[in-house]
Amino acid sequence: MTTRVTYATKTPRPEKRSDYEDAALAWLEDTNSTLHIAFESTRVYFPDDDTTRDVYNVTLSRGKRSYSFTFANSVANSARWRIKRKSGWKYAFTKQPWMQRTDTNPERSQPGAYSILACMEKHNPGSFATFCEDFGWSQDSKNAETQYRACVDQYLALDDMYAHGELDQLREIQ
Repeated sequence: MTTRVTYATKTPRPEKRSDYEDAALAWLEDTNSTLHIAFESTRVYFPDDDTTRDVYNVTLSRGKRSYSFTFANSVANSARWRIKRKSGWKYAFTKQPWMQRTDTNPERSQPGAYSILACMEKHNPGSFATFCEDFGWSQDSKNAETQYRACVDQYLALDDMYAHGELDQLREIQ
C-alpha cells in the first residue's frame, strides 16, 4: 500500500487507527489520492468561538488536480494540557497552568484522513435559501453566506476531482 497521508511534522502524533480511518485510507488508495497535512497555528478558528484549537493546512491531491483548505481540529485533540474538574476536563493550550494539578493531554493528535474527509462537503448544498433553511440560519447573515460559498467551493472541487461513484464511496465511510 502506498503512503496516502503525509504530515509536515511528526508531533503531535497522528490520530489513533480505527475502522473508519482504515476505510478512509482505503478510499484514498482506491482513488489514487493523497492528503498532505501541515500544522498552521493554534488559534480561534470559528467566528462565534472563543476557544483556541490547532489549525492545519490540508491539500487533497489526485493526479494533477488538488484542493487546499484549512481544517480546525477538535479542542480535545488540540490541547497540550488537561485539568481534571468535577464537571469534566478543562483544557489548556499554551503553557502548563501552574498551581493546578495537570496532566499532559494523551488525546492530543494531528487529524487523520477520516477526520478530514468526513468533514468535507460531499453533497451539493443547493440554493442559498435551502442551505439557510437546513442549518437554521438567516438569509441576511454574512456568516451564512460565507459558509455557503465555502461549502459550494468545496463540493465543486470534489465533484471536479472524483466521479459520482467515488464520492458515493466516500459518503458511505460515514
